[in-house]
Amino acid sequence: MNIGFEISKLISESYKGISNGWLMGEPNWSYDLQERYNKYSNSINFGLSARLAYNLQINESITISPQYTFYFGLTKEFIEFPEATKSIRHFIGIGIKRD
Repeated sequence: MNIGFEISKLISESYKGISNGWLMGEPNWSYDLQERYNKYSNSINFGLSARLAYNLQINESITISPQYTFYFGLTKEFIEFPEATKSIRHFIGIGIKRD
C-alpha cells in the first residue's frame, strides 16, 4: 500500500471546439474556444494518490502484481470554464516482474 502526493506538469495542449447556448428572451450565442482562450488547462496540478498492490509469486523468476491506484485532484484542472472541475482518477493495472 502506498499513499502520496502527486505533482503533474502539462507539456503540450491542443483543443478545439465551439461553445454555444441560449438564455430565455435573449438571442443564442456561440464562440470558438481557440479564438476566446489562449490557454485552457492549468499547466501544473497537485493531488493525492493511493495505490494498493499485491505481489503474486508465479515461480522462482516471475512475479505478477495486480494493482489499483486512486487519484484525487486538489487543484482546478482548467483555467476557464468549467473552472471548478477537479480530477478523480481510477487506474487498474497488472505489473509483471522477471528476476
